[in-house]
Amino acid sequence: MAKGKTRKEYSALISTNLIIAILGGLFIIAFSTVYFVSDYQRNLAAEQERLRAITSTVAGRAQSIIGTVSVTLRILDEWCARNPDRDPRVDPEFNALIDVFRDQVKGKVDIKMVRADGGIFFFPSKSLTPLADASDREYFIASKNAPTRELYFSAPIVGRVTHKQQIPISYRVRPNAAHAVLFYATINFEDLDGEFADLLDVPERSVSIVRKDRTVLYRLPYSEHIVGNRIDFAASPRAYDLIEVYNPGRTRRAIFYQELDGLPLYAMVADSYAHMQRAWVKTAAPKALLSLAILAGFLLLNARLIRLLGKNDEMQRMLETAARFDSLTGLKNRRYFFERVSDEMERAKRLKGPVTLAIADIDHFKAVNDEYGHPAGDQALKEIAAIIAANVRSADIAGRIGGEEFAILFPDTKLAIAAEAAERIREAAQGISVGNWKAGISLGLAQWRGQDESIDGLLKRADDALYAAKNAGRNRVVTDES
Repeated sequence: MAKGKTRKEYSALISTNLIIAILGGLFIIAFSTVYFVSDYQRNLAAEQERLRAITSTVAGRAQSIIGTVSVTLRILDEWCARNPDRDPRVDPEFNALIDVFRDQVKGKVDIKMVRADGGIFFFPSKSLTPLADASDREYFIASKNAPTRELYFSAPIVGRVTHKQQIPISYRVRPNAAHAVLFYATINFEDLDGEFADLLDVPERSVSIVRKDRTVLYRLPYSEHIVGNRIDFAASPRAYDLIEVYNPGRTRRAIFYQELDGLPLYAMVADSYAHMQRAWVKTAAPKALLSLAILAGFLLLNARLIRLLGKNDEMQRMLETAARFDSLTGLKNRRYFFERVSDEMERAKRLKGPVTLAIADIDHFKAVNDEYGHPAGDQALKEIAAIIAANVRSADIAGRIGGEEFAILFPDTKLAIAAEAAERIREAAQGISVGNWKAGISLGLAQWRGQDESIDGLLKRADDALYAAKNAGRNRVVTDES
């Protein structure tokens, strides 16, 4: 007969189990404490990443509008420099440039002229009598007295003609027949609201455009206490800050900001810090209960796995994006461009539609890198890429296929129509300069001959047209008419 355990053995087991229970309890408490602290940090990091992503979206949309304004104002100034004896208010060529700009921004921004006496004129002007007086406006005083021709972003105003709240962007121009001292563009708040409204999925969040001196030029939702005033936040290169607003010690706002490319502005997204914390609190309570059970641990591990898979998926998406797009210009890279071209050619073969290919090369670009350095060359490439992107349709395929060489495929487009787009790109690019170097682009175009022509054949004819443009003096569009 098996001998039973003695009382001493039972006591030892009880002691051992008690010790295990105590140690296990302490382990669970310690594990839970470490887990919830780290979980809080991860959640806060995720909220910060969400703000960063939204800020990047805001910056991209703002850059699209304001960057176009910046380029256009410089182009208009160049026109005045070339035509000092022509009055831009009534000149058909000048007003055609204004119409192209209005089409690009879909009517969301308008450009006006201000004389030395403060008189405001629209383009084209039906009368040479000013519509209003801007002599007391901040943008007029700042741009009129500016030592150099540069953009000035004024505090927001209410338009005296439109009676709408606006951001004025002014630019001092060179002497001209109309005695204009500056051109200025106005962006209505309501148009910016339409650009950013879809990003405000929680009431505590706000979107702002802030001048480099920390003056808030625009905010959605609108706040009269914030717009036009300065806010304090950390200086660049930090992109995240935690600030207290208006009632220190009670309201804290988490912000992300991103500097717009080539502009003295920040895109900013802010959220209530308390709201960011509440997002964690809502999940912490059930996790605390579930952490006491083995099943809860299993579920949490699976939830963590799903989150990791989600992060891996996001990482994969980012890697694919990096593999497809040129990191400098944002256009498609050479490999992905020709992948898309191949797809479009197959579609064109099925539908028997016209396809036109353009090859563009920046003239004398090596001189920029040699004389002013590669950063200046990179900036010129980015500006020209932005012009290309702004002058093609969403269905068109634009890519950077070499150092200073670009290509555009125009699906369902005949040669003459594509040539018009190429000419717009060429003209717009002439407004770009680096020191003494003025940008010029040579473009060669060829229309696909149909089923019997390969991609290589189409590419060669477009390349030949490009070389013809180069040989004919550069800075021109040449088409292969065969």
